[in-house]
Amino acid sequence: MNAIKSVPLCKVQSKRAFTLIELLVVIGVVAILAGGLGVALRGFDGRAKVQNAQTTLVGAFNGARAQAAVKQSSVTLLLNADPDDREGYLREIIPVTKDGVNWRIAGESSFLPVGYYIVPPNLGASFPAKYDTPSLASDWAKIKSFASATVPASATIKVADTTSNDNLRTVNDTFELVTFDSLGRFGSSGFPAGLTTTYVVAPGEPTPGQGVTFREHEAVRGIWISRYGVTVNVNEKAGFDYTAADYDKR
Repeated sequence: MNAIKSVPLCKVQSKRAFTLIELLVVIGVVAILAGGLGVALRGFDGRAKVQNAQTTLVGAFNGARAQAAVKQSSVTLLLNADPDDREGYLREIIPVTKDGVNWRIAGESSFLPVGYYIVPPNLGASFPAKYDTPSLASDWAKIKSFASATVPASATIKVADTTSNDNLRTVNDTFELVTFDSLGRFGSSGFPAGLTTTYVVAPGEPTPGQGVTFREHEAVRGIWISRYGVTVNVNEKAGFDYTAADYDKR
């Protein structure tokens, strides 16, 4: 007769399920980690976009300079400053050449990423835009874009095709960012000796009736340009404190 083998109680392993409290704790930890990751990703996305805006700006400048050298004629970059143009206002950079009284298209326009704008040389009736807080005006003072020639708000700039006199479009308000001469030099109406010649991009929000509201004076990037047409990337707010004399010493 076979003996029945008994199993010691100490070897019996019980399987215990998670309690409701333990599950809630785990879910809470996962939620916290996911939230932190989301914040980090949003910050990375913001940095990537402002870097992309800077890259677009640099590409527009370098492209115009190269065209001027190849065509052996001056090429000007105009910034769309027409507040009625919701898509292009302070975002569209238009390369043109001057032919008598008309501007002629010299290439494809460049657009900054949605939500990013070129900070105009001044705020007011000519450039409907504002800063989030008046107290930040001093912070923005050194990080605005230079305009070698401001086109009056009442002027109509007719951009024409390079091969005909037919107007392809009309931009009601613009200002001249920069003109490169046939040698690729800064050939505008006057280089501001001793002053910082900068072009700044920053995040902003379209505001009905007020153009663009700039809110983040720390989240800015742009370029500094020398009188010889050489661009230098500026990757943080402090970089806009350089002057032409400072650059010559580098």
